Amino acid sequence: MPAPGAVCSPDRRSQPLRSALAALASAVIAGQSPACTSALGASQEPPTQATLGSARYCAALAASIGLGVVHVVLGLILGAVSAGRHEPRHAIGRGVSAVMVLLVVAALLAAFKVLPTQLFTPSVIALLVAFPVLVLAEGLIAPIELLATLGNVMSYARIMAIGTASVMLAVVANQMVGAVGSTTIGLVFALLFHLVNFAIGLFSPAIHALRLHYVEFFGKFYSPGGRRYEPFGHRTASPGPDLTRKTA
Repeated sequence: MPAPGAVCSPDRRSQPLRSALAALASAVIAGQSPACTSALGASQEPPTQATLGSARYCAALAASIGLGVVHVVLGLILGAVSAGRHEPRHAIGRGVSAVMVLLVVAALLAAFKVLPTQLFTPSVIALLVAFPVLVLAEGLIAPIELLATLGNVMSYARIMAIGTASVMLAVVANQMVGAVGSTTIGLVFALLFHLVNFAIGLFSPAIHALRLHYVEFFGKFYSPGGRRYEPFGHRTASPGPDLTRKTA
């Protein structure tokens, strides 16, 4: 119980909300991993060797999602610029969506104490103010589209997943030599695993990178249609000499 006349600071009042948001983000992003929670600063427990090892994967996950934030926000900005000439309301909606994505990231980083915790409350207030503006600009479908945009950001976690899967497959291939009774059979299995891993390493990064570009990025500003691209359409072919006539 606080002392009579004592005034609770805004930081203490927002502490339960920050803790809840940190727990929710840890459960969604890190799969309820205590190592990621400790690495992001949301846990008060001292780090151990296991949590420090798992923190490397969390750092790769955070880097992948950070890349997704930059890529998706850039697409929203390009969409606002391209729509500003003909659809001003749509341009405002894209701009507000980009700002709200950045505010969500700022609130999460403040909840995990990566950014100063004083930024948490202003970020949440700014989100509440921007939400009706987004609905007025884009309509009632705007909240669903905002959730889809956040899902697009989370989709960039596949970059970390592909790298981790390739590393673990290589580790399993190396361990196959000693796991099988015969060294020759183990070498054959290890070679097959490495060949499969090499083939996956050739195709998976290109396929997933193209998907992130054409779905998550292009979907924010590119719309098919318009005039057919004819770079030399304005030029008419000049008649050449008649080579079929024989000269006397």
